[in-house]
Amino acid sequence: MSHSTDFSQEDVPEWMSGLTPDQRTRLTRLLDEYLSKLEQGERLSLSELSIDNEDLVQPLRLYIDQIDRLYGGAKSSLGTEQVEFDAFGITSDGESHRLGDFLLIREIGRGGMGIVYEAIQESLNRKVALKLLPMPAMFSRNQVARFQNEAQATAILQHPHIVPVYAIGVEKGIHFYAMPLIEGQSLDEIISQIRYVAPPGMATKWLLQKLASPSGLTALLSIGADAADALQAAHEVGIVHRDIKPSNLLLESSGKIFVADFGLARMESDKSLTRTGELIGTVRYMSPEQASGKHALVDHRTDIYSLGVTLYELITLHPAIVGEDSPTLLQAIEKQEPIPLRKFRKDLPRDLETVVAKAMSKRREDRYFSAREFAEDLRSVVAGKPTVARPLTLAMRVAKWTAQNRGYFVAASILLAVATMVIAWQVKVEREKFATALLSMQKFSRTLDQIGTEADKLEGTPGTEDFRRIFSERSLVYYRDFIAETKGNPAFRKMFAEVSHRQARLLHRLQYPDDSIPLFEESRSTFRKLLSESPADFELRRSYARCLNDFGLAVADQGKLDEGIEWIEQAIQNQRELIRREVEYPAGETTTRLDLVKSLNDLGWLQERFAEVERGRESFRNAIDVANEILESNATQEDKEQANFLSANAKHNLAQSFDSTDPEKATELYAEVIANRSHSRNRRGPNLGVAAVELNNYASALFRSGKRNEAIEKSQAAIAIQRDLVKMYPDDLDLSYLLASSLNNLGWMWLQTKDLEHSIEMFREAIEIHRGLLVLTPNNIRFESDLGGSFNNLAMAQEQVGKPLEASQSYVEANKHQKRALDAAPGEQQYRDFLNKQYVNFSRLQRGQKQWQEAAKLAVLRRDLYPNDPAKLFSIAGDLAEIAQEAFKNRAENREVQAIAEDANQTLRMAKNLGFRVESSIIEAEPFSILLRFSTIEELLP
Repeated sequence: MSHSTDFSQEDVPEWMSGLTPDQRTRLTRLLDEYLSKLEQGERLSLSELSIDNEDLVQPLRLYIDQIDRLYGGAKSSLGTEQVEFDAFGITSDGESHRLGDFLLIREIGRGGMGIVYEAIQESLNRKVALKLLPMPAMFSRNQVARFQNEAQATAILQHPHIVPVYAIGVEKGIHFYAMPLIEGQSLDEIISQIRYVAPPGMATKWLLQKLASPSGLTALLSIGADAADALQAAHEVGIVHRDIKPSNLLLESSGKIFVADFGLARMESDKSLTRTGELIGTVRYMSPEQASGKHALVDHRTDIYSLGVTLYELITLHPAIVGEDSPTLLQAIEKQEPIPLRKFRKDLPRDLETVVAKAMSKRREDRYFSAREFAEDLRSVVAGKPTVARPLTLAMRVAKWTAQNRGYFVAASILLAVATMVIAWQVKVEREKFATALLSMQKFSRTLDQIGTEADKLEGTPGTEDFRRIFSERSLVYYRDFIAETKGNPAFRKMFAEVSHRQARLLHRLQYPDDSIPLFEESRSTFRKLLSESPADFELRRSYARCLNDFGLAVADQGKLDEGIEWIEQAIQNQRELIRREVEYPAGETTTRLDLVKSLNDLGWLQERFAEVERGRESFRNAIDVANEILESNATQEDKEQANFLSANAKHNLAQSFDSTDPEKATELYAEVIANRSHSRNRRGPNLGVAAVELNNYASALFRSGKRNEAIEKSQAAIAIQRDLVKMYPDDLDLSYLLASSLNNLGWMWLQTKDLEHSIEMFREAIEIHRGLLVLTPNNIRFESDLGGSFNNLAMAQEQVGKPLEASQSYVEANKHQKRALDAAPGEQQYRDFLNKQYVNFSRLQRGQKQWQEAAKLAVLRRDLYPNDPAKLFSIAGDLAEIAQEAFKNRAENREVQAIAEDANQTLRMAKNLGFRVESSIIEAEPFSILLRFSTIEELLP
């Protein structure tokens, strides 16, 4: 496609003046191609541009140099380097930089369509935002046309939530237009500051204040509704924005939202700016028809989609479409369904989830017909009124899932068939008398239970959770109703207990503890009553033991470790009793032993969390021994495979227990586990995810044993696997949690090797994942603790890179989350130790900043963690004495030093009262000698 220019010779810079018309035409085409790629985040090299155009190498080189200065060289006046305006053809006059009537003050933004400056319009003495098309871009006809289109489109629009245009012009060949200067921030900046707990701007502060109040959701939805109103105004005059995204929505510090940057807008009267197949807009926020390059299908509904995606991210702080690069994102836009809003925030109204989902529908026909409808529904949610949008039916959700997960078609078909059968039987039962249907229902119930058992085998298969949950829920309804009608028939009660247990276990795995515990209680109670009626029913006792074991894990995850251990010990007691009576029950011997291996492994894991390391190791070894008995028996090949799988789990946990104390032993055990996994034919469980975790832990052990390069390579390999799994199954919270753990692990390795930039990147990503998990499951103590650990690691890296203020803010967040975990589970020793370590790290930073009193306060908080541990108290007293000594040497005020010395004295006295012997030699030596000067310590002396 050829291009021509309409510029006069005097507008042409010196480096183009010697070119022939043909060369200028070819150069213009190449410049247009270069800028178009730049808009899409790609940069062509000089050699790529000059293929078949060797005569244009020199002007192209000059052009690229200027663009590089434009995109990489200019800095805001808030920094240390002044903007080089000459790169854009603007001459310098002392310290002033003028463009016609405008005095340029500082750069405030940039993008593919130009640069925005804060400026003063001198004739009217008012501040404005001045958007410029850079000098090099003016030789791209398409770029100039787009820039002029933006100015004209914006000038046409008059709406309180659209940034108006004051003036349009060309000066010295530079195209520009002036707008009001919005004192605020773009939504992408606000989202980033909230997501990463960065220092907030004024608009972010306004939003955070709103979010902390009951009107928080109203504020968010008002932003979305007002933006939709602005788009409606544009659509009514035939303008489609085509680039709605967080960076193009500006929020004032007063809370008013503005739609900006109509650079890619299309007027219905002029469709010449887009060629068929050309991608316009930022990929993550593109509608499916936009992403496919089908220009003819792009209408006003593309803006509705993009606003829905933007509002989704503002509400959840998570992108609706997940992907790391353009090809991945384009594929995800076509196939990936966003995670429902309420999985991130259970407090959100169901109607809001439905409204946003409708706006983001992949088919244009399923979206709102107009932006006005979208705005009205958002306001209806706030007012509690009915909305136009309606939730998807079960059949619609099933159809969507099947279309996007054909790999699980068999499992889906089974479960869908079961759900359909249950619904059909419920209708039948409602219409017919139970007496006439009883025999058929009993047969159906047995079939239902058999299929439920088969469904259990899908556990750990990501993507099947929704169907398993639907199956269990429907089964529970069926059995609960039928038991009531059949006067508590034992056969149905047993089936009900099994289904309750199955559903509770699934909810626990999906991180819904508040929902799982009541179901576990109901299942356990039903099993216990049935056993009191039939104590010799071995199958019933085995099911009861399984329920006790899983109930123990769920209780422990709520912070009641000691209670969780007791329930699992009861499960083991029941399992050992069944094995002792194997002569009476030979058919279930191997199955019960497999259950015992799992229970022993789970018990060891909880014992380690309860700071009973040796007991935990003994439980792991017992689990391995029982698994070996199965492997040496005449059990079936399938049972041996399962025994090998469970043995590897126990061996992995045993290896973890040696991580910090004996890395060589841990490395040896991890190597055995990985070897076992590679030879296993077992197909149960999330094998790929498990393998990644084991590989990651193996990497940690290698690192601690000195093999750093090999460790980092294996950790990166593990993370690559986990990233793929999370992309494939974004609803599986366990996979996201394990990825965050691996990112933390790699970040820690890079922290030790002083690769601080990569370290900070890993910790920030882990924080983002942990925060998302906590939004979904706000009462999950483990996620709370791990988020605290991630912030602590980030703070250590920020401290080393020389950013004490950022490190301090991260330590505050670390301590907040770790304390929440400890308050929720005071018996979990590791949370106490984690918090203690974080206080130590933060105190070190404060001492380095000569904040002696703050450092001492942190030491006192550590004292409160161990009020009955004399050795810990003595150590903390020593730290306080060191702080007092440092303060004294740095000429702090005497009263400040004395206050810290008194804290040290009090802590030392607490240790002595608990039996710690304080010798005179201790008091007279460093660091305690400072106490002799500033504190009364005679009562401490022997």
